[in-house]
Amino acid sequence: MEQHIFQVKPLQEPSFFQKLLGQRFQKENFVIEINNLLANQPISSIRVEDVVILAENYGVKTSELVAELGVFYEQFLENCLNDRFLSDEEIQLLKHLKQLLGLNDKVVGDIHLRLTSRVYQQAIKEVMQDKNVSEEEKQFLKNLQANLRIEDDLAEKLYKESSATLMQNIFEEATEDAKLSPEEEEEIRQISDNLHIQISLDRATKMTLDKYKVYWQIENGQMPEFENDEPSIPRKEKVYFKGNIKWYEEMEIGEQTVHSRGGLKAKIGKGDYWKNPTQQKLNVSNIKEWEFVGTGLVYLTNKRILFKLPKQDKILLLNRVMDFHCFANGVKVDKETGHKDIFVEIQGNSDLFAMLLGKAVYDLDF
Repeated sequence: MEQHIFQVKPLQEPSFFQKLLGQRFQKENFVIEINNLLANQPISSIRVEDVVILAENYGVKTSELVAELGVFYEQFLENCLNDRFLSDEEIQLLKHLKQLLGLNDKVVGDIHLRLTSRVYQQAIKEVMQDKNVSEEEKQFLKNLQANLRIEDDLAEKLYKESSATLMQNIFEEATEDAKLSPEEEEEIRQISDNLHIQISLDRATKMTLDKYKVYWQIENGQMPEFENDEPSIPRKEKVYFKGNIKWYEEMEIGEQTVHSRGGLKAKIGKGDYWKNPTQQKLNVSNIKEWEFVGTGLVYLTNKRILFKLPKQDKILLLNRVMDFHCFANGVKVDKETGHKDIFVEIQGNSDLFAMLLGKAVYDLDF
């Protein structure tokens, strides 16, 4: 067990000029002497006195060489862990090696924690490779934990970290196309059950996944619908979006970008409005270009955009929409020639609003 872990090394000899400068490599050669001692003799046969004599001969203190001497302990422990098991004999040898090297409990504890955690985490990764942890595999990990002398709290922490990493990779793979289908959602739930973990999502991640589910629904002809609780919207119209926004209008009539309804439908069909939304924000703070109309509630239906203001409502029929552009902070809507464009400022959901708007406009009878 102790063979071939350490290899004999030659001592460092100072050059002529190094001797003149008083460089004797005392610390370096002491560390090499310890290495050679471990290479030439079984650890159990080395006495603490042997190390003390070497330290005195070189005029060094082991307490000043903790990092260098700790490497020998780490190498030996790493070799012991090759079979993922620490026997009673190995534990005794490690205790003796600790004394020989003059290492304190903290240094040794840190080394054990780092190496045993790495071995245990690698085993967890192998067990989770098929995204399922069977009862036999759970027992294997429990036995390995005992073999490595790992505390329950640490074992649970390492398992949670590994499962969280795996689930994150699964989420990223499932939502790579910015959509989450019911089948993908069910697969994720099933994997979490197989791993015996509870999925815990922060608010931002949950909102993103909810948005991706809506994306899938829209692309598959399942438009989300809200209750039509606005009296001014005809009962037969379907409400696709409802939320608080800021409404801006251009100060001057802008240039038309699309000149036919067919051209707009072709652009919407490509899906460029929401597949690659710009991360740039439209600057509406320039009062020479944009007029702030107000803050209020917006409704998007299959026929119109309704903006509810305290004094006066704003209505834009979808058949007057000639183009639109999605920004990080909202959607700019180009109206027909001769009319001022508008900007709907929506924090966090501009891409969703653009997708719903595009689908609603696309489904209109031209």
